[in-house]
Amino acid sequence: MKGYIHMLEVVFAGLILVMFLLGIASTYNRATSSDIGLRFSDVLVELDDMGILRALADDNNYSGIESEMSILGFEDAVEICNRNGNCVGNRPEIRDNVWVSSYFLGGLDSYSPREVRLYVWRVSS
Repeated sequence: MKGYIHMLEVVFAGLILVMFLLGIASTYNRATSSDIGLRFSDVLVELDDMGILRALADDNNYSGIESEMSILGFEDAVEICNRNGNCVGNRPEIRDNVWVSSYFLGGLDSYSPREVRLYVWRVSS
């Protein structure tokens, strides 16, 4: 009889352990809005690493930056601002669930700071 009780204890302990591990694993797989925002920021970083973003921002070519982006399932708009706060580009009219990522550049050949703002929102179906 003692053997059956110990077997039941082992089974219950195993079930509790599996439920605990599944609970922890499910919390790490959820994408939060901050994770999504970081993903969009990474798009700007990648464009800068490829040498595309800095030249387009220096020319205030926001449509060129928009054409270089492809974020599936989302729409995006780009705005470029200079150090005086004067901005060119497309600020979205939508007001719900818009992620904004800012990327600051010092200039291409000389110091001419720019802020590239990337606005991203879900495509409404």
